[in-house]
Amino acid sequence: MNIIVTGSDGWIGKHVCQQLDQLDIGYYGFDRKTNYDLNSPEGRREFQFALTDVDAVIHLAARPRIPLSWGSTSAYIKDNIELTEYVAQMCATFGVHLVFASSSSVYGDGAGPLNPYSWTKQSGEQIIEAYSRSMDLSYTICRIFTCYGEDAPYGDKGLVIGNWLHSALNGKPILLRGGGQQRRDFVHVDDVADALIKAAGYKLKNVTLDLGTGQNWSLEEIASLFNCPIITEQELLGYAKDTRANTNQATELLGWSATRLLPDWIKTLDLNRPSTQDG
Repeated sequence: MNIIVTGSDGWIGKHVCQQLDQLDIGYYGFDRKTNYDLNSPEGRREFQFALTDVDAVIHLAARPRIPLSWGSTSAYIKDNIELTEYVAQMCATFGVHLVFASSSSVYGDGAGPLNPYSWTKQSGEQIIEAYSRSMDLSYTICRIFTCYGEDAPYGDKGLVIGNWLHSALNGKPILLRGGGQQRRDFVHVDDVADALIKAAGYKLKNVTLDLGTGQNWSLEEIASLFNCPIITEQELLGYAKDTRANTNQATELLGWSATRLLPDWIKTLDLNRPSTQDG
């Protein structure tokens, strides 16, 4: 089996490629930071060439994070909608299965997206579904819940656990927004990478899966496990109150389930070690 990984130098993409190496599965990596940019003519030529030699595409390339999307909607449309449309069109044309890394944030609080980022991910899903109806594109959509890991990014492009881990490793207080009663389903990045690779191998046609643990915890509860001072601020715009994955289909169809739970993982951390995170 050969695979294309878009966004191969992103955080999740790196973990996918590491696991592909361990499994001795061949892959082509596309990333504007290190390899061919899929928004460039050269990158698109190479992408179409690679499509003749692969069984599936794992499409991770995207512009991430909710807060930054409010002031940069056009950039999110270009990277998350227009690029996904191109990838879907090419996969349909070449008859290659598409695994799309979507986001749990498309659910919002149950009625749909609450911010431009989540809207662009939902729009990506809808474009893929349209190519399935019109050109028989085979796809698996994976809605990824809140990721964490030892090397999680922090700062403007970081997620909450990455930011808290960075603070704890550097002796700084943890920033808790919105009172801490919001509940999140947290899933380890290596579990997500494993699920995406399984989805590429199984080629489940026209299926949408949640990638999470099926459990959730309050942010206040998780923050307390870091044993750091906590400072509070108002919640940012566009975030859901509660998230929790329905993992039934991922378990039944992929034989996949998360192997780690966040509270247990935090207890294994050496918070006195130097940081290995990317900012």
